[in-house]
Amino acid sequence: MDRPDFAALYLRQIILAEVGPGGQRRLANAVAAVGAAERGLEYETAVRYAQRVGFARIDEGQISVDDLAPAAVVHNEACRAVLAGSRAALNAMREVVLGPEQDKQESRS
Repeated sequence: MDRPDFAALYLRQIILAEVGPGGQRRLANAVAAVGAAERGLEYETAVRYAQRVGFARIDEGQISVDDLAPAAVVHNEACRAVLAGSRAALNAMREVVLGPEQDKQESRS
């Protein structure tokens, strides 16, 4: 996080009140469990989101397309995969920035 370009690189998150500099520092030290070797488009999407958000590391994790992009709502399989991957990465980001308890409370509302 000591790189001179850190603020410029992650400015889009830093300026959000929900993230701010502190949240971005937490992301820069956190692990996103959204990766997988040789899996589908949902994993490729999740990894790209997690990399661009600034996670320190990306580990293997599970992504449930059925839970994150239900077929009753999204009919195209490729669209479902992209939506599930992006939601998985955003959920990982929310957990780091807001904390697991805040994330669970907001998902219930």
